[in-house]
Amino acid sequence: MPTAATDPGFIALDTVAVRKQLDYLLIAVKTPGVTTPVFERVSLVAELGAFAKNVQTSELPIFVEADGSTPTLRATQDNGGTIPFATASGASNALTKKLIAAAKNGWPVVFKAMYHSASVRVYGNGTIGDRGIQGDANAIPTWGFDLNVINYRYVGTDNNYIDDNA
Repeated sequence: MPTAATDPGFIALDTVAVRKQLDYLLIAVKTPGVTTPVFERVSLVAELGAFAKNVQTSELPIFVEADGSTPTLRATQDNGGTIPFATASGASNALTKKLIAAAKNGWPVVFKAMYHSASVRVYGNGTIGDRGIQGDANAIPTWGFDLNVINYRYVGTDNNYIDDNA
């Protein structure tokens, strides 16, 4: 006998508190003298933005065929992307100091952006951009950063690269 359908309800992951526990960022900064990445969990206070890819595609028409079609040269440029995040604003925090120094000195970083609420992770390399202290009189101040992604790979919950499954 078929099972009667029931109205859908909200899933447990649809709360900010649960998403903040599930989604986090691991960063290893390549400071002078460091050769092996040591990942540190970033204490996200206000923000872990989604990974926004920066892919640009351009086309150049070559000529017009006898049937009226126009073949084109197509170039796709993948410039990584950006992940915005914010940490507690206390500059006495050792990781915050390291991130500020990485932004100032252009030190490279490796990262793991763990979007468990979306069942995907983004692993890659990049640099840090310092967005400064953010917040107003009604907010707890946070220190904003941009993770400027140079290269990346998507990883599934099975710990395999997603783009290798094609």
